[in-house]
Amino acid sequence: MSLLDPEGQTGLSKAESLTLGWEVRSVCLLIAGVAVLAIDLLRAGRVSWSVYPLLSLGLLFVFSTALRVFHGRPAAIVATMTPALPLFFVGLDWAALRTPSWSLSIALPITLVVQVAILSLVWASMTVKRQGTNLLGFALFAVAGVCLCIETTLRLAQDRLLGFTWSAIVAFAILPVGLFLLYFHYRLGRKANLRRIFHL
Repeated sequence: MSLLDPEGQTGLSKAESLTLGWEVRSVCLLIAGVAVLAIDLLRAGRVSWSVYPLLSLGLLFVFSTALRVFHGRPAAIVATMTPALPLFFVGLDWAALRTPSWSLSIALPITLVVQVAILSLVWASMTVKRQGTNLLGFALFAVAGVCLCIETTLRLAQDRLLGFTWSAIVAFAILPVGLFLLYFHYRLGRKANLRRIFHL
């Protein structure tokens, strides 16, 4: 069963279906890339704006290939995709300015922070014994941490003094909610009486 064979009538194995899907995606990306490049060359006589969509198509190809080659091996998929996105931003920066600037000082740190937060949430969801509101609490903690890191990154990039303004407000607003969700999850874990807790 796959998007290309929703009724399973082709008789392809799972591996063959995955390969077929990857080939179709790759051909579509190639056609889009050739079309974009041809239009750019016809209009400008050189490669100009097409660099940006070509880099985006290249990133999609890397993701698509990683999902096919490392199917069933999430660690290998993550190891491939994790550096691909920062390199994509560096490529966009280089294409625009011919030298890395904002990609190294802003995009790269923020991207790494977001990726660490996502991987931490995935790890937490796989290791906790019982999933529930605790995962939502962890997600709120991650959002607070990401916001603090984003503001720190922007201040450093602008040569400003370290400090927290809007990110501190966001953190103070959502951290109590995250703590309540963890408390609620813990109480449920102890088989608490919901009627008594909420006075129902």
